[in-house]
Amino acid sequence: MSSHHTMLRTTLKGEHIGLLERIGEADKSYRETGHIFGLKYLELLEDDPLKFDKFQTRLIAAVSAARETSKHVSGSPAGVGMGELLHLLALPEGEVVASSFGLTGHVMSFPLIVRHMAETGLEENPGFRDGDIWGTNDPLSGGPHQSDCYTYLPIFYDGELIAWAAGVNHIADTGHSICPGGVPAHSPTTYCDGFTYGPMKIGEDLIEYKWFERMWMRRTRTGTLNILDEKMRLTGAIMLRGRVMELIDEFGLEYFKKATREILERERRAIERRVRTQMVPGAFRQALFRPVRQKGMMGHLYREADKDWVVQINETITIEPTSFIRVDCDGSTSQDYFWANGHRGGILLGMGWHSMAVLVQSPLVNTSLLKMIDVEGAPGSIISPTRTDVSTCAPNVVGTMVSLLPNHVFAWSYFLRGFLEESYLCEYVYSVFGTGGVLKNGIPWGMTDFGYVGSSPRGPSPWRDGEACMVGSGNPEADFGEVEEWEFVEPALTSLSRKLVPDMCAHGKHRGSIGMSAAHLISDPGQFLTMNTMGISGTDMLGCAVGVCGGYPMLNGLVMYLHDTNAYELLEQGETLPTDFVEACRMINEGKLKVGTVEMYGNESPVTQLKHGDLVFQGLQAGSAWGEPLDRDLDLIKSDVERGWMSAETARKVYGAVVTQTEHGECHVDRDASAAARQNIRDKRKMRAVSAREFWKRERSKVIEKKFSHVDVANMYQDTLQYKKWHAEFHGFWQLSDDYKI
Repeated sequence: MSSHHTMLRTTLKGEHIGLLERIGEADKSYRETGHIFGLKYLELLEDDPLKFDKFQTRLIAAVSAARETSKHVSGSPAGVGMGELLHLLALPEGEVVASSFGLTGHVMSFPLIVRHMAETGLEENPGFRDGDIWGTNDPLSGGPHQSDCYTYLPIFYDGELIAWAAGVNHIADTGHSICPGGVPAHSPTTYCDGFTYGPMKIGEDLIEYKWFERMWMRRTRTGTLNILDEKMRLTGAIMLRGRVMELIDEFGLEYFKKATREILERERRAIERRVRTQMVPGAFRQALFRPVRQKGMMGHLYREADKDWVVQINETITIEPTSFIRVDCDGSTSQDYFWANGHRGGILLGMGWHSMAVLVQSPLVNTSLLKMIDVEGAPGSIISPTRTDVSTCAPNVVGTMVSLLPNHVFAWSYFLRGFLEESYLCEYVYSVFGTGGVLKNGIPWGMTDFGYVGSSPRGPSPWRDGEACMVGSGNPEADFGEVEEWEFVEPALTSLSRKLVPDMCAHGKHRGSIGMSAAHLISDPGQFLTMNTMGISGTDMLGCAVGVCGGYPMLNGLVMYLHDTNAYELLEQGETLPTDFVEACRMINEGKLKVGTVEMYGNESPVTQLKHGDLVFQGLQAGSAWGEPLDRDLDLIKSDVERGWMSAETARKVYGAVVTQTEHGECHVDRDASAAARQNIRDKRKMRAVSAREFWKRERSKVIEKKFSHVDVANMYQDTLQYKKWHAEFHGFWQLSDDYKI
């Protein structure tokens, strides 16, 4: 046996076992004891808590310094401007001990990558050596999707593997995919997903192989940016490796190994205690629906993908008395030839995004949460795909949709125990758009703009409105980057605005976040330019089925393409261009903005060709609301109207608030007239209302007669009823005969 394998197999007790065995032992000890690595007593913490906290603080500083320094190596606006990356330190078994701010959900995915390497024999061939550089972006090995690339190093000390140092970020373009950019939204098979690699050794002696750089240049449209991102990830990992050596020199090897394990168990106990003391146990039902529209786009190339779906994510979220949180997705849509195949790395990444914001109240972000929450799905469904040929380009999007629903449950559960500060909605209602083409000089390019992912606002609580600015709900340091940086890498797009859109919000006692708009003017695209969009909320129906406590559910996103406009003529005349889709529609109706054709879609648009002078508008990030709209404080409504976030008409129609506004913008609320208007709205509701019993009977007759609203809805139920548990629940609720079929 070679020396590096002997080094790898040294454990705390001096035994020589392989990585797979070590992972198995860790799993077994947790199953049997309920404690990570079986640590019932935290010796180092109890003996000297000040020294322990000093060590933990040094870890936080190490991962933070790696991120904050290395991001300046990148040339991407996502890396430099947004800081949309992460550096982490993991134990040999893959458990992440500490990570920087940024894409925090990735701490949930990295253990799967290490586990995959152990299970596939990479420990034996090619083996792990000091100075090796490894990388992957393969969703089948635990990664969230091809755009999220991991670069990681095995860290050895005196010949023993003691940790992994890793960097991860979302790259600009995945290359030979069906759409330009990093998220090929209409990919039907994994063969259309783009450049996929690893886990594989991509360098040694802390120097990357030349062939790996050449692959980036050959197989992606933004090779230079992708190489710089690779250097960024590696730089941070090497920095982190050096800090680990310094920590060991200061605290000792045995202290390092014991303390890192105790940190995980201490954080797990903190989450367990929080759930037990601040949440209400029980089972909660939630559902989410997301259309996928591909019919008419795939044509003769991919006939199996040339159709539409209504994707259902059906969940039972159980907060157990033990504080373990179980998310059962039985009854969700089956895997198919679309992007919505959620392999486990993407599912867990999504859970990390939403759950860490509300369950982990600590500066130390690690995988302790992974021990307290799990997602289950029927084999063959989009939650647990069994096929390897269907698309893997966006498991992270599926994971985000899956995790959106438990977040509602967490908010309710905190609320039921009276913890109002901790109770808030954390919804990623984002959109990404991929652009690409060929410039005048024949240079091809591609880019995914995901500034509107990192800028997701925080939703409402039972005592306050959703944030009206981009504060970030899952990324603790949210930022959508500088406009000028994005324009530099998107040469055909001129940004007209990023702004909040009046009346674009979900209504409630505490309204949801004000939605935003992004507007672009197409300028000298060269030989050709295409764009496509993709996001969480659906294309023609709401994503999340309900709001909270009577509040409206989240709004759809939208994208609007205006072709053959007179935009440049208006500029030459000194006129201003519209800065959001509402202004654009008004200017079209007034006849000022001339448009040849208009294309409007929800948050998912096909690959659309654009020309010089075309305009593109997006609307997104209007999350759910909390509480009955008619209970909203009139002064809050007045403030919204004065700030320009809500029109007086919407205030009257939705909230029953009679608001008058002067030409100077000052508002007055007629409280007596508002009380009468609100009562009128309530009276009209009563006239339309039917009892729950009558509603159930009416809907049951539709189910029995199979009079579904659309053939895609019928197809959705036909598909999901093949799953035994969901079949039993559906038949039981609607009291159907055993021979009922769709």
